[in-house]
Amino acid sequence: MSYKWNNPQEWFQSYVERNKDNPVELFNLCLLLAGQLDSDTIQDLFQADMDADGYFQEEKVSSDSE
Repeated sequence: MSYKWNNPQEWFQSYVERNKDNPVELFNLCLLLAGQLDSDTIQDLFQADMDADGYFQEEKVSSDSE
């Protein structure tokens, strides 16, 4: 028996390609997938981007709340 796609990843890539002109659908897919990933996986995939955004920089705590 043969299927149109070899695996779920291949189907998903095809799905994304078919929806490439629908930014709302792609945004919703990103949110859905991010909700299924653990923190380590997200960091493994996006560490360079997180670093560029300053994610790993410590922030000074303001004493304004005193």
